[in-house]
Amino acid sequence: MAGVSKLTKTNDQEKFLSTREAAEYLGLCEQTLRHKRITADGPEYVKLGNRVGARVVYRLSALKKWLEGRTFNSTSEETVARQARG
Repeated sequence: MAGVSKLTKTNDQEKFLSTREAAEYLGLCEQTLRHKRITADGPEYVKLGNRVGARVVYRLSALKKWLEGRTFNSTSEETVARQARG
């Protein structure tokens, strides 16, 4: 994964990516990923602190899981999944 910065951390072999890195990995802009956090439509994230504006990171495994949940074989399969999510 090219372009992963020094901010990426490893904890028990789990990689954490910054919002910028996660957006790059997913092919989204940072603002879109932030918006998905607000609307609960994005991947799981970890907030490192209790204050407003505390740093947010994403587990690489959570990004992969989120992508898997948005992988479809047909548009009808996607429609059914979207309706099930609400």
